[in-house]
Amino acid sequence: LLMGLAPLIPDARVAVPAFFVTMGVAAMRIGPLNALLTALVDGAQRGALMALSMATGQIGFATGTFAAAWAYREHG
Repeated sequence: LLMGLAPLIPDARVAVPAFFVTMGVAAMRIGPLNALLTALVDGAQRGALMALSMATGQIGFATGTFAAAWAYREHG
C-alpha cells in the first residue's frame, strides 16, 4: 500500500512517519496470525507447520527484494 502511495509523499518528513505507522500496524498483526496458525494443527506437526510458514515468509521477502531491485534498476 505504501509503495502505491509513494509518488504522493512529498519528502522524508512524511515518508518516515508513514513507514513507521505502516510497519507498526503490520507487526501488530503477526502475533495473532501466528497464534491462529499454530492452533490449526496438533503438537506433533506444529514444528513442520511453523517451518513451512517461515520458509514461505522468506520466499515473500526474496520476491519483494527482487521486485524492488527491478523497479530501482528500471526507474531508479
